[in-house]
Amino acid sequence: MTDSSDTSAIDEKKTESEGGSSENNPSYGKFLMSLLIIVFVLFYFSISSYVLYACKIAQSNVLPTDTNCSPYTDNVPEIKSIETNIFKTLFSDPQLSMKLNIPYDKYNAKHSILDTLRKYKSNPSSFFLINYFISIFESLVSSNFAIFNYIFNALNQMPEVIIVLFGPIILSFITSFIGLFNSAYVFFYLWFYNMSWFFKKNTNEDAKGKPVWEDVTITQPINYGCAIIFVILFTILLFATAPYIWFSFISIFFVMFTMLSYKGKMNQKENINLFDVFMDVLKFYKIFVILIICFFVTTSAFVNLGIIPGLLSFVVLGCIYFNVIPINLFAAINQDHLTPLVSDEQVIRGICTNQDNKEKEKHGFLYNLVFSKQKGGSIGKQLKKINKQMKG
Repeated sequence: MTDSSDTSAIDEKKTESEGGSSENNPSYGKFLMSLLIIVFVLFYFSISSYVLYACKIAQSNVLPTDTNCSPYTDNVPEIKSIETNIFKTLFSDPQLSMKLNIPYDKYNAKHSILDTLRKYKSNPSSFFLINYFISIFESLVSSNFAIFNYIFNALNQMPEVIIVLFGPIILSFITSFIGLFNSAYVFFYLWFYNMSWFFKKNTNEDAKGKPVWEDVTITQPINYGCAIIFVILFTILLFATAPYIWFSFISIFFVMFTMLSYKGKMNQKENINLFDVFMDVLKFYKIFVILIICFFVTTSAFVNLGIIPGLLSFVVLGCIYFNVIPINLFAAINQDHLTPLVSDEQVIRGICTNQDNKEKEKHGFLYNLVFSKQKGGSIGKQLKKINKQMKG
């Protein structure tokens, strides 16, 4: 009895020393499950490809960051088309790269949702309450585009290999920051600032042309009282339903999805999208991807199959790496269409022909980002009018 117990204890300790499995009872199920890490690695590099692609979009400066320009208005901005560096060589002298061009063409200038909102604002039957939510959404979205544009253009100055290896981590910090910014922006500013729409009335009754907005003043007690009720009601809704969280989430999702939809030209091919960039990332950074996958697979073999299978997998990978087994798993892929680097400077956007720009240009980036020009008047203006009428 004692010898049997001692033998069992020794076997258990041996199993624990081999990572939870023994040579006679390897955990094949856990090993196969651990191979799902390959899917995770591919997903990780797909996010890296998104960040890399976003950096090139930001350098091309085609994102709709200005509420005075299309697609928020009918004024089309002038944006010069340039070539950007992508897939830069690491050790060549001089350094080379492929060239990606993301033009501001008919396709990239089209934004179905924003175009629909713009058309609704010009509809003769446009309703003030819907315009209230549109104004919040457009201000938030344009600010998010501006933040993404600024940050990704800054990232574009970093070594490309850093963007590829740490892109998802960087993106998680960016989205967290923008989420907090959005919530605060809506809660403290946009929700109240755009209440000026409650003091507006569309007087166009012909169902033709554009809406005609007139101010609702204290001389119209019924309409003015309704406006005050709306202000009180929506102030309560702000605290009761937390709409700033939903606006924040929807805005981030919308902006990131929009950036996903842009198309460009690369290697004499048109209609290049994120999937094409992802496939080229797997080719150009093949060795990094393979090494990461091999590290996790070998580690899983040690943990779930035991020491001998783990060592065997390590030896096999060594033979492949040193070309004893000639399958070229670690061989770099020769890339074509490599040319000397061009500038990484961001494109300077042309100014839209809009009178409101004269006032806006007096301020810097941060002011325009947070306090962009709104439609529909302001509460301060309404209060001044009421004060004058009371004195009169």
